[in-house]
Amino acid sequence: TSIQKFSSFFRSEDDLVKVLKEEFNTDADTSLQARAQVAAVICAWRETQTRQKRQAEVEAEMETREWTKPIPTGDYINMRNAYMKVHGRLEDKVTPSKEYLEKKLQELENGEFRAETLAEVVSKDEIDPDVLVPVFDSKGSLSVKKGSTTVPMPTGPEQLRRRLSVMQNCLMMLSMKHVGREEIQDVSKDVFDKYKDYILGDYVWGLSSTDLNGQQIQTPPWGLVLSYEHAVRKRAYSLMLSERLMLGAALEKAWKCPTTKERHFITPLALYSKRSYAQSANPGTGTWNPK
Repeated sequence: TSIQKFSSFFRSEDDLVKVLKEEFNTDADTSLQARAQVAAVICAWRETQTRQKRQAEVEAEMETREWTKPIPTGDYINMRNAYMKVHGRLEDKVTPSKEYLEKKLQELENGEFRAETLAEVVSKDEIDPDVLVPVFDSKGSLSVKKGSTTVPMPTGPEQLRRRLSVMQNCLMMLSMKHVGREEIQDVSKDVFDKYKDYILGDYVWGLSSTDLNGQQIQTPPWGLVLSYEHAVRKRAYSLMLSERLMLGAALEKAWKCPTTKERHFITPLALYSKRSYAQSANPGTGTWNPK
């Protein structure tokens, strides 16, 4: 069912011919058609052995240089098809790009996730195949590797929701591919839907203050919402290491953490509101530094 298994399935060509004869009733000595079938399997087996050996060498070189290891295009397509078979059709705008999957896969293999910025969460529609970066190794040799694609930060709720959907689908694809990694097996649409509703609901983006007449006078700035969302994911990955939690449980605990919300949302929002009120009362008093 995979190139790795097929390339290692037979010990030699004689073993391959024996298996075809005994298990598939295909004997090369019976007819020219059977001989052609056996020859086709032998050619495929030799090719997969060469391909697998070359892929192992490339992955070893990438790991030695601490570069992101590439995912074969066939494996990427199989992961996408397996996801759609279980969860239904997936549009390109919320399908994680091959480049983004490779980054998260490397983090999974290293055992430590990184809270990437939303500019790095790239969908299949947004990938730039022509980005190349020159790299010098420790011996001074020059080589060229594929660069990272970045996209603009979300400018509104729908763009943020789409970025989180790309992230969700990426993690779910990895959990379906690597069923032995327990730390990502509880990632689901339900967890991320709750997270999106929290960030974009009444507790964060929809939070507002009103005056005595019931008129809205203050809402959180969009930059603060993005900053708090990044802090929540950073806290979740920290909980995975410190408390040995699975990713879904760590994410839920992180967005419910009062310390994280106070430090990265409530206090900055209070300072922003105070500064905004002072500017409206005394215009021309200068600019406020959020740091």
